[in-house]
Amino acid sequence: MLEQIEGSKAMARTIALCRPQVVCAYPITPQTHIVEGVGDLVRLGKLENCEFINVESEFAALSVAIGASAAGARAYTATASQGLLFMAAAVYNAAGLGLPIVMTLGNRALGAPINDVLPPGDTVFDIEITPNRPDCLSHIGLARELAAGFRKGLTYPQEKFRGEVDAAAKSDLFEAVQVDTPEDCPLYTAHVLAGVKVGPSPAWMQERLRAVGQSVLHSVWHW
Repeated sequence: MLEQIEGSKAMARTIALCRPQVVCAYPITPQTHIVEGVGDLVRLGKLENCEFINVESEFAALSVAIGASAAGARAYTATASQGLLFMAAAVYNAAGLGLPIVMTLGNRALGAPINDVLPPGDTVFDIEITPNRPDCLSHIGLARELAAGFRKGLTYPQEKFRGEVDAAAKSDLFEAVQVDTPEDCPLYTAHVLAGVKVGPSPAWMQERLRAVGQSVLHSVWHW
């Protein structure tokens, strides 16, 4: 009798015909449905005298299979792609011991490097400042240290505001700002930003903000 079923279920039924006694696997696409199918057969009693063991890693899956096979049980496991790399050390152990283990390899191809999938990122330095270096508690201070460490030049930001502020905006700004204790705040500076639209920030800015642990809200407010 012919029956049309999904390939993973067909694999599971075929594995059951081999009458494995120990099945141990860690889910990784695309082999997950295969071991799930075997697990269902064990749970429903259609695959008797078989113990299905949930493990916490690919390395553990093959390690359990090695132990089961060494004890004389028919062992089965499955993996795919990078999962086989995580099993690498155990694969050599199984081969060196000459243990009969059946393993389904759902996909031999490795996934693409993350840098080929996501937009190009930047180098992020995670720096812990000691109490004796308060000069590094600023972007310029850290930039100075990095420039010295990597023997690179240091470009300071512009020291003067190059934009133009109309008289009305300048007057409103000065009226809104009042320094109550000039002895504590001898210098207060401010810039007027006009024509700013609230909306999504540019992708490059979002990437830099997330790199330093900041949340991206919109073009005006980030925290």
